[in-house]
Amino acid sequence: MNLMSIDGVRVVAAGSGPTVVCLGGLGAGVASWEPVWNELGEFRRVAFDPPGVDGSPRGERRTTIAEITEIACTLLDELASPVTVVGYSFGGAVAQELARRRPHQVASLVLVATSTGWGSVPGPLPAALASQRWPRGRAAIDQAVSFLGWTSLPWLARLRTPTWVVVGSADVVVPAVNGWMMSWLLPAARLRVVPADHDGLVTVAAPAVASIIREAVAVQQLDFGCAR
Repeated sequence: MNLMSIDGVRVVAAGSGPTVVCLGGLGAGVASWEPVWNELGEFRRVAFDPPGVDGSPRGERRTTIAEITEIACTLLDELASPVTVVGYSFGGAVAQELARRRPHQVASLVLVATSTGWGSVPGPLPAALASQRWPRGRAAIDQAVSFLGWTSLPWLARLRTPTWVVVGSADVVVPAVNGWMMSWLLPAARLRVVPADHDGLVTVAAPAVASIIREAVAVQQLDFGCAR
């Protein structure tokens, strides 16, 4: 396992092969990907702790979608070659932004339990609160606030990156209807339904999600010919 730093942000890379960059949920960093990473030993897996999370100091700025996207852009520049980007929940917003800003560096995209932000369909709050292990800390609060004012609806239909949209059939935090909507808007999308709740998609259902990631990684070797 290799450790590196980008402006004080802790980055972890493991393994070798085609590169998969993973972006976690609210207040989550590298550790949240362990169940999925354990299933993907044939790839180089890369993730980072956002400012204020685990191994990365908070710094002076708020930990917003924009700031985390800038960090991810710098990471892509360091990695040099095209990658598959996987975004879970809040990380899916960053993944969408990353594919929009760096289409020639993101070979494929996997959006897990995420949405378009503003304009999406929320889950029933009591059920969501009961199911979700809500993160604590200022970084998570900053992320949540930035997500409330963010949306990909104005430009999502122009995002031509081959995309796998993964939804949990029992997800009450980000209902599956959001995945249906995103897969309809995205011109190069494939929808996958996994029998899991929100948290389960990156824990107990990690083998199923890893299998979908393998599908996405395969396109790194292909020329899709769509706005590349």
